[in-house]
Amino acid sequence: MNGSGSSSEDKHQREDEVIVDIKDNLEPLPPCCCIYKVPKKLRNINNDAYTPHVISIGPYHHGQGEWDAMLSQKEWKWDDMQKQKKRYKGKFDEKRLEKIENFVKEEEQRIRHCYEANLEHFESDKFREMIVDDAVFIIELLMMNYHDDIRDFFLSKPWLTNAIKLDLQLLENQLPYFVLNESYELAYRSCNTRKGLPPFITLSCRFFGYREPYGDWNNKEVKHFVDLIRHTMLVEVKIDPKLTKSPGGKIEDLPSAVKLNESGVKFMSINKKDAVKPEESGDKGKGKSLLNIEFGTREDSYIPWLRGDVLKIPRLKIEDGTECSFRNLMALEQCHYPFETYICNYIDLMDALINTRKDVDFLFEKGIISNCVGDHDSIKEMINKLCLEITPSASCYQDMCQRLKDHHGKWWNRTKATLISVYFENLWRGTGTVAATILLLLTLLQTIQRFYPALFVSKK
Repeated sequence: MNGSGSSSEDKHQREDEVIVDIKDNLEPLPPCCCIYKVPKKLRNINNDAYTPHVISIGPYHHGQGEWDAMLSQKEWKWDDMQKQKKRYKGKFDEKRLEKIENFVKEEEQRIRHCYEANLEHFESDKFREMIVDDAVFIIELLMMNYHDDIRDFFLSKPWLTNAIKLDLQLLENQLPYFVLNESYELAYRSCNTRKGLPPFITLSCRFFGYREPYGDWNNKEVKHFVDLIRHTMLVEVKIDPKLTKSPGGKIEDLPSAVKLNESGVKFMSINKKDAVKPEESGDKGKGKSLLNIEFGTREDSYIPWLRGDVLKIPRLKIEDGTECSFRNLMALEQCHYPFETYICNYIDLMDALINTRKDVDFLFEKGIISNCVGDHDSIKEMINKLCLEITPSASCYQDMCQRLKDHHGKWWNRTKATLISVYFENLWRGTGTVAATILLLLTLLQTIQRFYPALFVSKK
């Protein structure tokens, strides 16, 4: 009896502990929370896309034990990277370093609240040292990149620089942006000897190769690097203010790119120089955003009958790190912008347009997809898997998709598209069609004249 009672008591105690844990997890997050642990349902699809391979930033992947546990997946040992961080930190004089340390000490609680996970296991001294080391490393790396200092160990190896860039775009591998921005201001911009240096937003955009936002834009809106990249991708994107802010916005029943083309929809790529990620980083020209997709009437034909509807899509460059970047952007929207999932909406639209390899081949021929991975099948698989376990909000492309479906549903559009593709596909075929039609009409008139000459006799 005593054993049974003790067992029953232990059972209730464990249940109470579970209830307490659940209640703790259900507590509302602080308003400044912006750096999240990627949900397990997304990690299970591609864990590698959310895990740093070269450098750990912030508390989530900090610690030698955790780093060494995945050593086989890493390019560097944790100790080696810590030595590199200390080397960067050694470039700072005591006065500048003291300013940053005092700032981090004053803002410690605010910094902790930026992270979703519970960081109580981090002692204050250890936590502040980690934040300072990571902040100084990032600032110095961006500064040397801005000044094109190829003598630096990282910048002298392009593959290593690209690996670091990719790691700094992971949702779990972030520092709050206000920490980086303020530390940079204290270390450089406030010094009289460093006048004329650009703001930190310029350093950031140049490092990642994104166009710096312009116009009515508030630097304080940025939460971290992943959020910064999302902001740059939303430049020039027209969002309907009346768009319903609700979940469940997946695009349904939209015909694929090949089928839309067969119904008369013309596909056009936005010029490379208008892309949101130009080669000349830091350019403030007003180009087209990757998300700025337009559907309208084609106006480049002098024959009204030949004019059709055209879908203009900015060029999407597929590289080795494309999937990783998109997955972390989409994870950020799922956690922080659940009713403004514009990146998810874009991928959902591309997923609807690409069903088979033929769709990828077609978009590649039109210059809409730039393939830098060499295999069209892998692009198809990547696009089709990006939206797995994703819950997008009401799509910002819903009106356009409805017009595309209406266009495809009209039999006349498909018939006209077939006639144009068969008889007017190019200038020579169109000229031949017109010449053959004229010859046919003349032959018909000659035949009629032969059998009914009276019809061609003029009456006086």
